[in-house]
Amino acid sequence: MDMNYKILMGLILILTLFVNTAQAQEYRLLWSYKTGGDVESVSISSDGSCIAAGSEDNKVYLFASVQVIIENAKEAISSVREKGYDVKEAGSLLSQAEQAFSAGDYAEARELAYRAKALALDIDQDGVPNDSDFAPTIKNIYVYGAGAVLVTAFAGVGINIKRRKEYQAKVREYKAKYEQLKAEGFEPDEELEELLK
Repeated sequence: MDMNYKILMGLILILTLFVNTAQAQEYRLLWSYKTGGDVESVSISSDGSCIAAGSEDNKVYLFASVQVIIENAKEAISSVREKGYDVKEAGSLLSQAEQAFSAGDYAEARELAYRAKALALDIDQDGVPNDSDFAPTIKNIYVYGAGAVLVTAFAGVGINIKRRKEYQAKVREYKAKYEQLKAEGFEPDEELEELLK
């Protein structure tokens, strides 16, 4: 590939990463990203929302603008709200993302927007998206835990019932032996008499 072309493409990428501040001579780096090799080509989407960079490591790196990320979070929150879920916390994160963007803190805005979208798509934050979760507003670990407690409780009740029945059978057996001994002329004392009642 022509060296001038590589330099030109690198300059285009670098220029797209700088923002003009209030004074025309001052620029600041908004973000940077290290690829697995030299960047060989750069393309900007027609609406300016994405940059694609092709690297010599045979990968294409796609970078979305923070505005696009915030808009995606808004759409996700709106969609989840329409399904009747409480998205106040996600909405709060989105609001913080918009404030960070307005203040020029693009890295914070991006992070907050990603968190807002993730929270909206998994309300209970149990790792199962709302659409796949049988109880989207309750962490699944609680549901499984409650099931385990119930199974254990029923098993415990079953064991106690079995033991009680075994105990009652033994008492009946001893009473029958006692009655047999009495019939054979055995004279029990009062303490044994009281015990077998």
